[in-house]
Amino acid sequence: AQGLRLFLRHARHESGATDDPHELHTRLDSLNRQIRRYTASMLEHPNLTPQQTNLRASLIEEEDFSATLADSLYQLARRLERQPLAGNAGMLAAEVLERIDTTMAGLLEAESAPAASDRAARQAAHEQTLLAWRARVLAPASGMDWEARGALLALLGSAERALFVIDRIHAERASVSRQLVRAPQAADAAWGDGDLAGQPA
Repeated sequence: AQGLRLFLRHARHESGATDDPHELHTRLDSLNRQIRRYTASMLEHPNLTPQQTNLRASLIEEEDFSATLADSLYQLARRLERQPLAGNAGMLAAEVLERIDTTMAGLLEAESAPAASDRAARQAAHEQTLLAWRARVLAPASGMDWEARGALLALLGSAERALFVIDRIHAERASVSRQLVRAPQAADAAWGDGDLAGQPA
């Protein structure tokens, strides 16, 4: 998640942000594929318990969702790079970035899997906020020209996808415990202690 937040820093023109979001996207995609490949190789462990097998499958799915999130954030950063927004449009874009950043912060925590009821409430809040933002963009008194409105509507599309995927990652983490259940000692002797494979992706 730390790497993903670099896209937001770039979109905000913050110091220390990546100068090239395309290079960052390429590197994250390569890392993501390596992690998925490594985790998949663990499925050949001869003595995995059903819980361990399910955990590894869930980690692969989580990495896939993370790759989708990277795509959305990369798209968002590129849009704001191509068309910087100012005035009311810039203020709204800043609100969008802050909402995504705040929502994504929980992914940095090892055990960040809120209850299903909390996730449902958060999803409903996202939907309400997105509708409110859209109404502000379309309001005749918004003070935005057509170009800024079009850019913001596209930005809201990227934001909606990002927020949905973040919530989906939370749900995936909640579906299978991230606490590693050790394999039998004979398997450990052949494969090592397996601690790395049990860490969140």
